[in-house]
Amino acid sequence: MYFPDELDFFSRYSTKDAGGKNNGVDHGKGDHYINPLVAAALFGLAAVLKDTHGIHMSFGDMSADNGSDPWQKGFKDHKGHGHSGRSGLDVDFRYIGKDSKAFHGTMNSNNFDHAKNETVFKVAQTFGFTENYRGSVSLSGARYEAGHDDHGHLGFSLKPTNVVYR
Repeated sequence: MYFPDELDFFSRYSTKDAGGKNNGVDHGKGDHYINPLVAAALFGLAAVLKDTHGIHMSFGDMSADNGSDPWQKGFKDHKGHGHSGRSGLDVDFRYIGKDSKAFHGTMNSNNFDHAKNETVFKVAQTFGFTENYRGSVSLSGARYEAGHDDHGHLGFSLKPTNVVYR
């Protein structure tokens, strides 16, 4: 399913990847495609974060139109977002700053708001995002993965969860 560029409670960042062949993989075009169940969860997550916590999300890479991970010449290939059965289940986001808005920068920036980013991961878990990654700054609800100091990663799990948002 194609995920929209923006609504009043979220926006998107990054280019729409051109696709192409890389390392034997046929990467499709774009990076706005996710599983419909994940889209519903992402809409819910962004709405709750805005309405309840005043946080405005900005989403990045998802999957390409053919289900592969997004890529274009001159850019780094993703490990997820299409590999290893993860097609349509993964979403990147920009970290949240002190003004409750997404910002282009790293976790070590003075603008990075630790509590707000923990809130993102905590609420994300209630919507089924339990395969989450963060950079070098410790945040509850996400594990460390190299290459994530400038963005977070939400990974949806198709396994049942006992977490309920209240």
